[in-house]
Amino acid sequence: MSDMSTHEPTNIIYTGVAGTGKTYRLLQIAKQYTDYLPETNNEALLGQLLQSLSWRDVVCLIFLDLQSKKQDLVKVPELVNHIFFATKALQNDREKNLSNTAWSVLQMHSPTTSDTVSYKNRASQAYFDKDNSGAWYLLPESMVLLTELSQQLAEFQQAQHDNQSNQNQNSGQQRFSMVSFHQAYGYEEFVEGIRPIVSNSSQANDSHSSNTQMSYAVQDGAF
Repeated sequence: MSDMSTHEPTNIIYTGVAGTGKTYRLLQIAKQYTDYLPETNNEALLGQLLQSLSWRDVVCLIFLDLQSKKQDLVKVPELVNHIFFATKALQNDREKNLSNTAWSVLQMHSPTTSDTVSYKNRASQAYFDKDNSGAWYLLPESMVLLTELSQQLAEFQQAQHDNQSNQNQNSGQQRFSMVSFHQAYGYEEFVEGIRPIVSNSSQANDSHSSNTQMSYAVQDGAF
């Protein structure tokens, strides 16, 4: 026979005059019936985004991120100082020659027809080109290849936004409701009951007049 004394009672009635702490005690118990959603900081979100990406993908991601902020032309120092680039370098335990890494990626994935980039060991697919001012840009024809990367960026930006919203709001989900009983409180309010529903409808022949119609429907109560 199991020891039932180890189980907490499912129904407790707190009695006492006003000021004895009944409401306070209930609010403390209510915390046990509130689920608090786990918070993910922006560093963790960024780490998840970049973990499986190559340097080329990271550079493309930076261009896409800046494009979403209305910036199409990017110079190498901007790439290296971008949070995506710095985070990827940290993941790879890289501290030196970061500018060389950026230059290598850009030149390797430039088109053979480029008038501003001279490089021997080009990859088969071009993504970037440089203008006469030394600023780099994404080739329009490469955008179709970056659909999945664009989606990942959009999901990351949305997660950042949601994370910020959760920090500004109560991230708990309550699994309880507070109900105040009084002398007129009945079965209909607590369990279910038939309630009147009032609606207005315009007459067909006169758009300026309306009929008030009442109907009845079964509606759930607090319980």
